[in-house]
Amino acid sequence: MIRVDGDVRRINIPALDHKQVHALVYDIMSDKQRRDYEEFLEVDFSFEIPSLARFRVNAFNQNRGAGAVFRTIPSEVLTLEDLACPPLFREVIQQPQGLILVTGPTGSGKSTTLAAMIDYINKNEYGHILTVEDPIEFVHTSQKCLINQREVHRDTHGFNEALRSALREDPDIILVGELRDLETIRLALTAAETGHLVFGTLHTSSAAKTIDRIIDVFPAGEKPMVRSMLSESLRAVISQALLKKVGGGRTAAWEIMVGTPAIRNLIREDKVAQMYSAIQTGQQYGMMTLDQHLQDLVKRSLITRNQAREYAKDKRLFDAQHCAAGPALFPPPTDSWYMPHWEPAVNTTATTIDFTSFLKLMAHQRASDLFITAGMPPAIKVNGKISPITQTPLTPQQSRDLVLNVMTPAQREEFEKTHECNFAIGLSGVGRFRVSCFYQRNQVGMVLRRIETRIPTVEELSLPPIIKTLAMTKRGIILFVGATGTGKSTSLAAMIGYRNQNSTGHIITIEDPIEFVHKHEGCIITQREVGIDTDSWEAALKNTLRQAPDVIMIGEVRTREGMDHAIAFAETGHLVLCTLHANNANQAMDRIVNFFPEDRRNQLLMDLSLNLKGVVAQQLIPSPDGRSRKVAMEILLGTPLVQDYIRDGEIHKLKELMKESVQLGMKTFDQSLFELYQAGEISYEDALRYADSQNEVRLRIKLSQGGDARTLSQGLDGVEISEVVQSAGPAGVSSSLPYWSTTMQTRELGRSGLKVSALGLGCMGLSHGYGPAVEQSQGIALLHAAVERGVTFFDTAEVYGPYTNEDLLGRALAPHRDKLVIATKFGFKNAQVDTGLDSRPENIRAVAEASLKRLRTDHIDLFYQHRVDPNVPIEDVAGTVRDLIAEGKVRHFGLSEASAATVRRAHAVQPVAAVQSEYSLWWREPERELLPALQELGIGFVPFSPLGRGFLTGAINADTTFADNDFRNTVPRFEVEARRANQALVDRITTIAAARGATPAQVALAWLLAQAPWIVPIPGTTKIHRLEENLAAADLQLSPAELERIAQTLQEIAIVGERYNAQRAAQAKG
Repeated sequence: MIRVDGDVRRINIPALDHKQVHALVYDIMSDKQRRDYEEFLEVDFSFEIPSLARFRVNAFNQNRGAGAVFRTIPSEVLTLEDLACPPLFREVIQQPQGLILVTGPTGSGKSTTLAAMIDYINKNEYGHILTVEDPIEFVHTSQKCLINQREVHRDTHGFNEALRSALREDPDIILVGELRDLETIRLALTAAETGHLVFGTLHTSSAAKTIDRIIDVFPAGEKPMVRSMLSESLRAVISQALLKKVGGGRTAAWEIMVGTPAIRNLIREDKVAQMYSAIQTGQQYGMMTLDQHLQDLVKRSLITRNQAREYAKDKRLFDAQHCAAGPALFPPPTDSWYMPHWEPAVNTTATTIDFTSFLKLMAHQRASDLFITAGMPPAIKVNGKISPITQTPLTPQQSRDLVLNVMTPAQREEFEKTHECNFAIGLSGVGRFRVSCFYQRNQVGMVLRRIETRIPTVEELSLPPIIKTLAMTKRGIILFVGATGTGKSTSLAAMIGYRNQNSTGHIITIEDPIEFVHKHEGCIITQREVGIDTDSWEAALKNTLRQAPDVIMIGEVRTREGMDHAIAFAETGHLVLCTLHANNANQAMDRIVNFFPEDRRNQLLMDLSLNLKGVVAQQLIPSPDGRSRKVAMEILLGTPLVQDYIRDGEIHKLKELMKESVQLGMKTFDQSLFELYQAGEISYEDALRYADSQNEVRLRIKLSQGGDARTLSQGLDGVEISEVVQSAGPAGVSSSLPYWSTTMQTRELGRSGLKVSALGLGCMGLSHGYGPAVEQSQGIALLHAAVERGVTFFDTAEVYGPYTNEDLLGRALAPHRDKLVIATKFGFKNAQVDTGLDSRPENIRAVAEASLKRLRTDHIDLFYQHRVDPNVPIEDVAGTVRDLIAEGKVRHFGLSEASAATVRRAHAVQPVAAVQSEYSLWWREPERELLPALQELGIGFVPFSPLGRGFLTGAINADTTFADNDFRNTVPRFEVEARRANQALVDRITTIAAARGATPAQVALAWLLAQAPWIVPIPGTTKIHRLEENLAAADLQLSPAELERIAQTLQEIAIVGERYNAQRAAQAKG
């Protein structure tokens, strides 16, 4: 029987008995395949009829004897255009790193889609692509890229072995034919995290099932770490099915999930059940469900409605949809899909090649790598680009001869046995080379990495002066981190070289292999190579302390045991230098923590806080002319505040601290990239391509050219600007998906003429009320971030601190003062909440004068009465502020927690621009009288605590504990039982948010913005990633159906607990 377009058909030939089938199958097997079949009663392999076709064969045993299924392997690689792939596919596969998964059942076209992606990269990018397949289905010819294809069971024993070897072969892109087991998945995730773009397939039918499948293969203790790794590295999941087309042939239907911040949060927080809703509402990011695509295919008459319904996930919803004719989601496929065509291989005679000439050329051109692979001319990589060095492709025999000729007899024996071999060679007068040999497409290949024998200096590498300071550190741990090929070893060698020249002592290095050979100068340097001078990393590390070192260099920390040794060495007075595969300082810390089980992490964080002296992360960026590469560095130093953050597990705070500690020698990647761009060392495009936050680099560049944050909606070169989020939270792994827009909308507060950003920033929490005040540098960083993101409205008060909050705003906002609206308040006795109220005219004036000084300004934009003073008529208060306005010291008058009647009386004396009050999904009292009065009088409304003092974010629950000086400890609504009861509201809002791919905080803010155009909420935060999350709410428009659903929720759920204790409730009567 044969299958055509998915239908099984009989063919007109006599039936075969089991002996004939057995003989047919045995005749095309190799000896090894026959042995495997006899042992396991099944075997997979590939089979070729020259000049006709290739087949993927599954031979098996059944109750009637032998059986086999032959699947045609198309040799012609179709393009993304042939397959009618959406434009998103091109965007996703041009990511510099990450994980892209194509999933579906057997025969759904996964390999065809992946082949088209590889083909696109091969035609449009420069790099090294390595595929590991079982079997190889599409044979790619190297074009702009060098492509090595390795077949499992022929070129390598398994996916695991091939992946381990692959990381030594300097690939930019790795394709894993199938993620079958724990070790393969683990290696793929590691590769995606360490600078490679990894493609893979799984036999799953949806994104949610794919995520579950990956996480489920890991032991329970590792699952939180895996969720974190997957959330940071996953770029897209494309799940597909093949359907019969009307008129013949087949077409694909896709579910497409991309790694937006909302998706990453769902993965990290183990809320995969909400994934479908997030995809369903994520069309602005290019996402779509299978059912949405099926509807589109029906509209375009490519498939029948009955066939679409058969594949639909939600048949009830599918039936409710009307598939009327309409515009296509993307163009239809060509008719050439899955039409096989085979070109025979060409063999030529082997000739002798002078291999030493290649090595000499590498040294002369300062090439980093040499690639030897059959069917491709020998090629070298110079400054990150691969170029052929001859015109003639190597034959399989030539490639094999070149590889075997550089091996010792023992290495040849190992290579023939394992199909992998790694070692180092040297050529007198030329240099040393690290060699990785392998099989690919049943042919032999290798990659040589040139090992520098001359130690570069810190100055030659343009490394910052702090590297010299770190080199002379007496004890502790210094980490160099980065992806493969980013120059970690080179920078580390320069550091050791500097110490060698400027001090005495004993330096021991443990490497695999030795890359830079150091001479004994001021120091004795002992260099040990794993596999030659010592059996293993573990053996070398165990014996190191017996060799009386002062400095220990560990070539790579790969395991928990390696990190344990590093900490132990540092604690016994040694300086430990080591490398780690991570993309930035924050991710390095996360990787170290994830080495260890939960019960050891508190002690680990304490040990790291005491011993970590620095983390140096780096990337190599091409120069504009392509002739060199420039180093971009991120530097974290072990200052006391850094130690505190690490000890407390607050890794997410490190990024902002680095930004604000440039004077100490710290910097972030984005700051480094901006400096390189300003110096003309790298292009604008590359500055953005390699950025942690593209928007931050854009903003820096634009502001340096005389722009400001509020005009950035026009972008550069006519491109609309949107944030490209690189992490979940303040640091992490890269993505290119729009998150928040720099085009912050503005609103007018009533009819006052006072225009502000649609969302302001409540600044109280930086200094007051919610536990310890933040460090000044952290507060300034947050305020600067708000300005850069388009916030123009900042709220403070003398009582916050007291005084310190106003002083913080004055310091941070002075450079932007003329573009901002700063609101502050008066009304408490001696600036203390607990000492009572004081709105006497003389006190109002005294507070105004003091606030002007602290805010470093000549006027207050909006001056609120903080609480209504029952002992001072509101008319007197309004009259005093009216006089301050006349004197030019105040621009606008406001009230806080005032009743509608009080507002009317004050407004009659001096027009009130805005009224503040608590207003949120869990406190709606202002709707009864206050909001109607404000609308009538043309007064703006500024809700504070719009996120229920943090509760509506979902980050607080009944188990949360607060700092001793956090005022929520005194609030009845935050008592444990009240929180437990009120969780129902958060759960309902979270469900609504997930359906929009948003967070509960964003929905809570969007709901407020939807109530009236003169409402401006002022959510507060101390964290930049929360600031960004909040600001994204300005672009979230809730539909009438969603608003109705929220209204119904608020009617059904009763909020438990008062919002203030008795004293504060009395002050807020207004």
